[in-house]
Amino acid sequence: MSALDFRPIYREDGSLDPQCLEDAGRHWIRGWLERRFSGSDPYFPIDRRGDEDPEALVVHILQQAGSSHPLTISVSEVLLALLDEARKAAPDVPVSFSPVLNVCQLVRLPATSSWFTEELAALARSPESAESRWGQFEVTKEIVYAAAVQCPGLPRAASYPSWLSLLYVPRYATLALLGLGQTFEQTLPFLETWWRTCVPEERQRELDHLFFMALKDRGEPTVHSLLAATSAGWPHVLEDAVNSALLRSGGSKAFLESSPLGIAGFGTEKTRIYPKVRITLRSRNRYALVSAIRQALRRSGMAPLEIETFSREALTTRDPQRFEELWRRAVENAPPDLGEKTAKGN
Repeated sequence: MSALDFRPIYREDGSLDPQCLEDAGRHWIRGWLERRFSGSDPYFPIDRRGDEDPEALVVHILQQAGSSHPLTISVSEVLLALLDEARKAAPDVPVSFSPVLNVCQLVRLPATSSWFTEELAALARSPESAESRWGQFEVTKEIVYAAAVQCPGLPRAASYPSWLSLLYVPRYATLALLGLGQTFEQTLPFLETWWRTCVPEERQRELDHLFFMALKDRGEPTVHSLLAATSAGWPHVLEDAVNSALLRSGGSKAFLESSPLGIAGFGTEKTRIYPKVRITLRSRNRYALVSAIRQALRRSGMAPLEIETFSREALTTRDPQRFEELWRRAVENAPPDLGEKTAKGN
């Protein structure tokens, strides 16, 4: 189909029918995308007064079409070809490269995963070499941001080792956390490593965003429960930062400070909400209590399955007497030294 033959087709609701673009053919789609990404579109004029991004319409069309629509497949293969051309031309990338990356940052595309997996691997092997090849850190940062969408770091994914490596590179640590953690639960196991590695000025801002979204999506009880299950060994400074993020997001603290006079010989140092059973049993926070007992049971050598059974039952019961019965039974099944520590704190 020639450029003069193309006519957009609109649905009754006024939205563009993506099939008309697919029917125009792969060659036409590529030409259209290259022109639009370069700032000129004779079919769908770019709104300069509204400062419209050239890729915005493409993202909208792909989101409306869905991942299984033939147009999405065609566009993804065209974008893969443009990515390959940019790689060959680097560091002198074409003007269309930035809009292509922007699309990849917003829409999952069927054909581009391998390209971003390859770039991640090269970056993980030598960040300096990859940045030199692309010309600057800002370009590789945008590539990594898009990779979080196109090849997320699931445990069995080919990209997983690369994401883990980048988690230890300060300037990429936050993006690596995004790539490894597609959900709040997936993020938590990597949070301490990220905190130790991340550029300091990014830490609190990213934590605030993470916990704001977690509280909004999962609710405070679930967030506290997940923290109790995964935060063993976190440094006090990270706990403080998490508390701060929770408070700023409208939640409550997940970690407590010891009394200024000291508790059970711990002096005035900052303590976790559950470092010892004898401290935490004074708390009214169910999740703090369960996590305290979990940690003590783990130190005592109790089987992980038994610990998980206790946790599940204790967190689901709403009967205070049943809760007390569960934790007392768990302590009684542990070695004697745990029982002695519990008795001291109660």
